[in-house]
Amino acid sequence: SAPTDTVTLSNNATVTAGGNAIVSNDTAVATFFTAYTAWLDHLVAVCYAAGGIDMLDISPGLSYMTLMYDTQWRTLIAHLRAAYPNLQLIGTAMAAEGYGTVRFWDALDYIGLAWYQNVQSSGGGEGLDAIKALWAAYLPGLRSFANAWNKRVILTELSYSSIKKAGYQPGGTSGTQNGDDQAASYLAYLETMWNDPISAGYHWMSYSQPQTGTTRSTYEATTSAYDGKKMQEVMHQW
Repeated sequence: SAPTDTVTLSNNATVTAGGNAIVSNDTAVATFFTAYTAWLDHLVAVCYAAGGIDMLDISPGLSYMTLMYDTQWRTLIAHLRAAYPNLQLIGTAMAAEGYGTVRFWDALDYIGLAWYQNVQSSGGGEGLDAIKALWAAYLPGLRSFANAWNKRVILTELSYSSIKKAGYQPGGTSGTQNGDDQAASYLAYLETMWNDPISAGYHWMSYSQPQTGTTRSTYEATTSAYDGKKMQEVMHQW
């Protein structure tokens, strides 16, 4: 990476349905956080050995758990601060799952939101201006929230697939292939939020690996992968 790049580790841990016991009793919670702390230490060590790391997302895939266990999260954050004083920390919560109830934002450097909010109707096909208007409707609430915590926001998951109505229930890949709605949804974000004072960037979720039994080219045709799509032009312009 160039010297000006920021290397961010998003470890994408996930508590599956079978892991619901993790949140069911104090012993399971303690066991989880002990193991998870060791796992993060391992990942950070791997990154330092490979050349460095600038920022760590402590909770991707664990957004439900961020709504609880404030004491345990703060203990984890304090450990990371002591062990890696130059490492910036971000936590991710789902934008649609009550991120306002997370209480440890003050202990982090950035607020992270997994952003799967609608910016199109269920029919899709809206033009850029209409999608920008829907993006802009979210801004007052985001600004108020970010300013209340005195933190900037990184959208740690932003994913629009190359399908019609890409901005409706983002992240899905079932639908008619349509690069226009995908490109317009991303461009609307860039033109609406990129230069806003509360915005510190985004992580584009690009699904490029094929599902079982599906060729890569077939799978990528309707995912957020951008090779050869109109989306590629948008990214290169920005």
